[in-house]
Amino acid sequence: MLRLLGPFQLIDPQGHQIEFASKKNRLLLAMLACAPRRSMSREALAGLLWAEHGEEQARNSLRQALAVLRKELGGQDAHFFAATDATIALHPTLVRLDTDAFLSELRGTTRPSLEAALALWRGPFLADVRTSEPELEDWLHLRRESYQGKYVAGLDRLVPMLSGQARIEMAQRLVQADPLREASHRQLMEAYLAEAERPLALRHYDKLRKLLHDELGVEPSPETRALRDRIAATGKTTPSAPAPAAAPAPTVVSAPVDVAEPPSPRAAHRGRGAMAAIALLLVAVAAAGAAWHFTRPPPAPAGPPAVAVLPFESLSSDAADLRLAEGLTLDTIADLSRYSDFRVMANDTTEAYKGKPVDIRALGRDLKVSHVLKGTFERDKDHIRVTAQLIDAETGAALWSDRYDRMIGEIFAVQGDVADHIANSLAGREGKVSKSLAVGARRKPPADLGAYDLYLLAQETMYSDLSPEHMREAQNILDQAIAKDANFARAYVRYANTFAWLATTETGAAELFQQMLRYARKAVALDPMDADAHAALGYALTMTGDYEQGQVQLEEALRLTPNAFDILIFQSCLAPTPEKEMAAADRAIALNPAFPKWAVPCLRLAYVLSGRYADAIKVQSRQPEAEWNTDGFVVVAGSLATLGQKDEAAAVVKRGVAKFPGLLSIERFALNRGWPPDAINTVEDLMRRAGFPACATSQELSDTPNPVRLPECTG
Repeated sequence: MLRLLGPFQLIDPQGHQIEFASKKNRLLLAMLACAPRRSMSREALAGLLWAEHGEEQARNSLRQALAVLRKELGGQDAHFFAATDATIALHPTLVRLDTDAFLSELRGTTRPSLEAALALWRGPFLADVRTSEPELEDWLHLRRESYQGKYVAGLDRLVPMLSGQARIEMAQRLVQADPLREASHRQLMEAYLAEAERPLALRHYDKLRKLLHDELGVEPSPETRALRDRIAATGKTTPSAPAPAAAPAPTVVSAPVDVAEPPSPRAAHRGRGAMAAIALLLVAVAAAGAAWHFTRPPPAPAGPPAVAVLPFESLSSDAADLRLAEGLTLDTIADLSRYSDFRVMANDTTEAYKGKPVDIRALGRDLKVSHVLKGTFERDKDHIRVTAQLIDAETGAALWSDRYDRMIGEIFAVQGDVADHIANSLAGREGKVSKSLAVGARRKPPADLGAYDLYLLAQETMYSDLSPEHMREAQNILDQAIAKDANFARAYVRYANTFAWLATTETGAAELFQQMLRYARKAVALDPMDADAHAALGYALTMTGDYEQGQVQLEEALRLTPNAFDILIFQSCLAPTPEKEMAAADRAIALNPAFPKWAVPCLRLAYVLSGRYADAIKVQSRQPEAEWNTDGFVVVAGSLATLGQKDEAAAVVKRGVAKFPGLLSIERFALNRGWPPDAINTVEDLMRRAGFPACATSQELSDTPNPVRLPECTG
């Protein structure tokens, strides 16, 4: 198989990738693949590849290149090409081309055919080949433009065939493929509108307008403006019009996307809603979304520089290799998060770029980072090859790069070496980070690669849909990992996290939290430098009533990894004061502007308890209203009312009470939910402003021992 879409790859009949040291030999095979009947004359090849040389020298260069090519093919050249005195050709039947399959599938008219075509797209034609020779540059440019155009056309045809989030994501991919193509932006606006995401559609129009003005000095076309006006008109209703039962989030919010899951009260000792919020955090589902801003933009953490770690690209489609590549990415981010000298973007933000061609300078501007790390991972039986490159995001220049050819068991040493190189490159004037920090805060690497692979599989299983069934399945997989390596702290951390989630969906929460506490303690004992272990222990202690020690463990987790997004989200839920919660929320969003949906419960609570009502609504708007629980309705309705939007607040109250009968009275929700004293007054005030009913019935409070009652409800 010869792959030309994206980086050049040639795979032999046994499935092994053949490496080529010479750029000219990669171009030679690519030219043959693109030629009619896969054949070219020697004269034409020599003239294109060595245009700067005389005819005789060009022919000699071609002969030398063919000799090197035969050597690189390891005697398998008969499988790939045939040469005569006058021509050179790729084998017409033995060599398969991804470009042929791509064009063939694109000719189809069905969704499966188009999806199959786009699945073959790994990036622009020969994305890893650069040349300064005019003839070769022209040849490359023409083919890149041609395939890029076909790729965009395929996306354009596929988007309308999709629905729901799949349509939105494919439309976003279409926009990224050609950011200045207005038709692509209209597809995305239509996709948002189809999912009742009118605020997002209007917000995207504003972003497009700015883009066109900044890049081209023009306004959107009449067709795009007409679409914007049509979308704006769909939201106009009279004040008395009844709101549908599952209406989208209030149109006052102009912020991105979706989210899912229960909220959480401000410290983890707040009952089942809090359990669900932070349990979601513990099993941190990766999701990507557009960057956005708050009414009071959070300050960037002190100290440039900042680095984004792009997902390491697996050069194999094997599931285990894909997991190892993902583990390499996450572990590198975790290792870099130890350093307070610089900022490290969270994985959720960079995950959006996975498998896509990336303009490093544009990425740097979008994410506000100074440096980008990119790399590849490849495994061949017991050997691995890892490449890593640190790039200046402003200039696009490579500052450091290396290639590691090692035995598979050395993957953790490779990951640590990559992190150290980056840390020293980004550190202060001396180019060296604090030795005490570098030595003291690193987690223990797994002792058994098989255990690590099982750990990654369990993590993948947990993330798949967060169902109780998959949590139990993940526990079974982690049992196997622990059987292979009884001292593997990370496996115990993940095990603890499964209990946190199960406690939100199953009976016997008290016993489940005791189990979580046991596994978290074991993880900390095995690896005191694992910040995730301390965070899990902090949560377990808090949920079992030891609030003071819970906060101690959380502070230790942040000391070990001051730039850990997940742990900052913990802090935004569990910090002892609203000021600390708000600061943690701001810092977390600075690290992860495309924060995932599981972070919504803690972030919205931190902002509403701090009086930042517009920001609380923006956070909540990432979650479709169909997925809101009681806390979501209270946060949005109370915030709208406080901002003076009484009618919108009343409509939200009406829908919330209808969805959760008996749960949204002030007595039930504010006074008898286990909120801390300083939060009770805030929640009660929000509910009164919004117009929630005051009194609960005796039946509704029957599960509450010694319920607190309002004076007006006891007469």
